[in-house]
Amino acid sequence: MKLFRDALIYDGTGAEPFKGDILVDTDRIVRVDAQIQPETGWEIIDLNGLSVSPGFIDAHSHNDWFAIKNNPRKYFEPFIRQGITSFITGNCGLSSIGFESDSQHIDKVGGGLFSYTDTTGKYPTVSEFFSAIDRNTPCNIAVLAGHCTARTSVAGYENRPLSESERKEMLEIMENALKEGACGLSLGLMYEPGIYAGIEELKDVARLCEKYDRPMTVHPRACSAVS
Repeated sequence: MKLFRDALIYDGTGAEPFKGDILVDTDRIVRVDAQIQPETGWEIIDLNGLSVSPGFIDAHSHNDWFAIKNNPRKYFEPFIRQGITSFITGNCGLSSIGFESDSQHIDKVGGGLFSYTDTTGKYPTVSEFFSAIDRNTPCNIAVLAGHCTARTSVAGYENRPLSESERKEMLEIMENALKEGACGLSLGLMYEPGIYAGIEELKDVARLCEKYDRPMTVHPRACSAVS
């Protein structure tokens, strides 16, 4: 057991911090109290009033692409040193998941910013992604399903409205991701091919979020990005 004494504790609820002790058994916090009486054999670490809090959440991350690297830990270490332990990934429409495994456009997934270089594989579905990163990354990861990724899967970077069959396939990909545990959907309206999506297409994506009561994150348009 390790007893961290005299900490200024922020408990993550928004309440005012309080002075107290924290008891840790291996990698588990077992007790937080104003004062904990130590027992024989415990290691006592006096924090002298230093602040302690739960891990911070990085709400805008692309670390789904780095969680599947062959050696992911080096990419996460800088975040851990800042106290960040959890990530909302798949932002800007550019998720590493959410495409058809037999798509002819997989090489374009990532919008030219991210790729499957030096990864353990390519994971079309949320369930495959979570299985691949389980116990292979030191942080907690939630993943958004990206609109750019799903649109790329069915039509590449085509600058045109999707056909009815393409739109149906794209929406099915995104809906399946939500069913499998994606925490929401993301739009990247300044990146290919999200920049080419019309209003009605975006409304269809929004309706999926409404149906499953999940958030939709939006990177706004920048119409100068692609000529």
